[in-house]
Amino acid sequence: MEKKARLYLIPVPISEQEIICTHTVTTLRILNHINFFVVENAKVARKHLKHFAIERPLSSLTINEINSETGNKELEELLIPIEQENQSVALMSDAGCPAVADPGAKLVALAHTRGIDIMPLVGPSSILLALMGSGLNGQRFSFNGYLAIKDIERIQQIKALEKRSQVNNETQICIETPYRNQQLFDALLKQLQPDTLLTIALDLTTENQVVKTKAVRQWRQEQTILEKKPAIYLFLAQ
Repeated sequence: MEKKARLYLIPVPISEQEIICTHTVTTLRILNHINFFVVENAKVARKHLKHFAIERPLSSLTINEINSETGNKELEELLIPIEQENQSVALMSDAGCPAVADPGAKLVALAHTRGIDIMPLVGPSSILLALMGSGLNGQRFSFNGYLAIKDIERIQQIKALEKRSQVNNETQICIETPYRNQQLFDALLKQLQPDTLLTIALDLTTENQVVKTKAVRQWRQEQTILEKKPAIYLFLAQ
């Protein structure tokens, strides 16, 4: 009997300069049997697949893109190989785990409504790696994605998240695009209370990675300048 097709969620490296292997033998075995891929950016996906060193030529694969504007009809078409051809589909993000702070979540949600088997595979998550290395509360935490760009809204968010952190003893996690790292970092230093613990996790899985946790008052004394590298921000009110 032919094996049932699935939607595989394939984690990919967080950084091009990773110094640790972030994929498993199981992932490589599965990738070598999949012909259909759904990705954020086809060029980036091909780079990842080349990194995985799959056995088939990349030109033989069907690679479709998904983004925040992808509509329901297009999403349904992406699942045709599973539903009509019994061919598994792999979902990949540009970095890290698919469907986490990623438009692929819409495809996973649709697959559930269609009764399609979902198979998330083991791989790197910058969010969990940062939490692991922070020393903050790993029993209760909240991922808040990107904070607002406008100053007034961002200030309100930071203060509300810090209050929630204090009331619930809950680590708050957020992200930002690398070119706005300093802007968010400066806002956190200005708005958070002096005793609040703040972690910066920068360029994870590379030899230059940095994970530092200090009280806000300590960060303020150092006048830290952040590089334009992928970063995770965590804080826990005391």
